[in-house]
Amino acid sequence: LEMCGIAALPFAVGVYLPFSSSAPIFVGGLVRYFVEKLSKPQSEAEAESSAGVLFSSGLIAGGSICGLLLAAVAAFELNSKIDLSGYMGSLANPEYPIAHMFAISMFAGISIILFVVGKRGMK
Repeated sequence: LEMCGIAALPFAVGVYLPFSSSAPIFVGGLVRYFVEKLSKPQSEAEAESSAGVLFSSGLIAGGSICGLLLAAVAAFELNSKIDLSGYMGSLANPEYPIAHMFAISMFAGISIILFVVGKRGMK
């Protein structure tokens, strides 16, 4: 693919990852695109170490750590001991649209925060 002029990483993301994993990556790319369009041009080295890149790297690392913690919870069968769904009401039931809207609004909030941090860091 590289010899044909196609970047291997974006191709691999699109082919091997499910839509649920590649959609947030796409949204992150859109946020970066808009930040770069609305900011003055920077060198590639400055752009790679900007506040937005560092913040998004922290979000990725935090998500990985939470994934490991959830794997440990599942491995030690602690699911029923820490089940808080009874306190969440209709938010815990995926059949209700409010559950999806809560997740979408949290994702949108994180995307907006990422845009603001990235924009502020690329002045």
